[in-house]
Amino acid sequence: MANISVYYDSPMSDEERRGRLYAGDIFVFSPTPASHELADLGRAILAQAFAPNDPLEIQRHLTPEETAAILTQLKPKFIHHPECKRLIPRIMSELGVDLDSSISTCRGCGQPIRPISSHPGSPTHSIPIATHGTRRPTAG
Repeated sequence: MANISVYYDSPMSDEERRGRLYAGDIFVFSPTPASHELADLGRAILAQAFAPNDPLEIQRHLTPEETAAILTQLKPKFIHHPECKRLIPRIMSELGVDLDSSISTCRGCGQPIRPISSHPGSPTHSIPIATHGTRRPTAG
C-alpha cells in the first residue's frame, strides 16, 4: 500500500505538485476569492435544483433515489456552467499556478491539452483542487 501525503498551502512548484498529484497525494489550499465564488455558485445551483426544499435538509423530503436522480443531472450542468469554467482558472491563478505552462493530458483520449489559459471556455477537464473552509469543488 502506497503512502499518501496531504499538503496544506504547499508552496511546491507546479511540476513537483503535478507529480505528487499523479502519485495520489492530496493538496488542500486556503480559500481564495474565486473559490468562495465557486462555492456560492454551487450553493445557488443546488438551491434551485432542490427548491422549494433546503438542500441541507433534502434527506427529509426526498428518497436517496430521487436525490441521486437530481444530482446525476445536476453534476454536468455545474461542471459545464460558464461561471465554473471561468472560476476554476481564477482559483488556479490565485494559488500561483502558471496557467500558460500548465499542459494537461485528456483522460479520455490521452491527447495533450493546450495551456489552460488559452482554452476558450476553459477548463474542460478535471482539476484536482480542494480548499478548506469551503466544500471541495469537483470536476470531471
